[in-house]
Amino acid sequence: MYNEEFYNDADEIATTVTNTNSSTINSDKYEEKRRMKEIKRLDSGYSKVKKGEIRRYSVEFYHTPTTPDTQIRNAISGERTKWRVGRKKEEALFFSVCFSTGELRNGPYILFYDTPEQYEKHQYIKVSQQTKEKWYENHIKVRMELYK
Repeated sequence: MYNEEFYNDADEIATTVTNTNSSTINSDKYEEKRRMKEIKRLDSGYSKVKKGEIRRYSVEFYHTPTTPDTQIRNAISGERTKWRVGRKKEEALFFSVCFSTGELRNGPYILFYDTPEQYEKHQYIKVSQQTKEKWYENHIKVRMELYK
């Protein structure tokens, strides 16, 4: 890496340009990816499965234990919410599915999504319009009760 200083007569400001070796940037990106992979591996709620007819693509997700009073976790981001498992109204704030394909040991797992559309996009699955409408009706009713 080297620095060059240029003087711009029009602005009368000295500007420093830094040239970074591209191999340094690539190794930093590789190191960051490696660290993220290790963090995910150490997270007991993280899983990754192959999907598709010939298992062409991977889907990563975070599951929530079914133990009552456990914090609900977003299936995509892994973020833990203030809402708890086992509390019917709190669970109704989320679109939840049971992941029980047998691909992972110690299953089945419960996945919580913000909306049915988020689930569709993440898992490459279509949810019926009737299911969506029923979920939204219940979701709105519960939100009104919880946020009085």
